[in-house]
Amino acid sequence: MIQTRDLMAISFVDRGRSINGADCWGFVMIVMKRFNKTIPDFDICCYDSKDIHGAKCFAESKFIFSKEPEAGSIVAMNLDRTAPTFTQHFGVCLDKTKFIQILEKRGVIITSINDRFFKNIITGYYKWLE
Repeated sequence: MIQTRDLMAISFVDRGRSINGADCWGFVMIVMKRFNKTIPDFDICCYDSKDIHGAKCFAESKFIFSKEPEAGSIVAMNLDRTAPTFTQHFGVCLDKTKFIQILEKRGVIITSINDRFFKNIITGYYKWLE
């Protein structure tokens, strides 16, 4: 498993892309680098569900979809009940049972894939091809 202790201090910042502050996609970019993967950036406001979903759909051509989690795969989630078919939040699997994510009000958290809330909003897992 990758080192995560230093990641826990990162605060949530819309459009943030560094250890000084990150939104969920910026945080995914930081974590993926620890898996030796550089993924594309999308300059999208973290509150714009439609654009986030559109960027995810555009990027899917460079990802392999999986229904099963594995270390280094991106976790796609639907947090917005007003747009139930959209993916608007992301995290990264640390292994087959846990993933790491950043949330605006809670900061960085490590969550079980089987967490009662999150298992119902996970829409799939993606491995980066490049």
